[in-house]
Amino acid sequence: MNKIKLLLLEGCNRCEKLKKELGKNYIHYDYEICRSDNVVCDSIEDIIGCSNYPIVLKMRTKSIIDEIIFVTDNYDDIGKNLNYNNIITGKAFHSIDNLIDYVILL
Repeated sequence: MNKIKLLLLEGCNRCEKLKKELGKNYIHYDYEICRSDNVVCDSIEDIIGCSNYPIVLKMRTKSIIDEIIFVTDNYDDIGKNLNYNNIITGKAFHSIDNLIDYVILL
């Protein structure tokens, strides 16, 4: 079973929708609320070149990320298997609904 970690913003409708759908599907996850001074969130934003939330991290271990899953405004990234430094893969989606469908199947 894959370990899922959510990076969320307080008051974010898409973040709330993701949490609700994961709960309805009995998918366990950890989460972190991102604020302006959060090093982890800022680092992930830098890696993917995007600051849209929520961001889903599929974790190999507690500290090793296998995949970053996010909603992007960069249409060139949508649907592609992204690769960051040959270590972490990524998957970008056009909408929160597409992201949710993908995460439920992990």
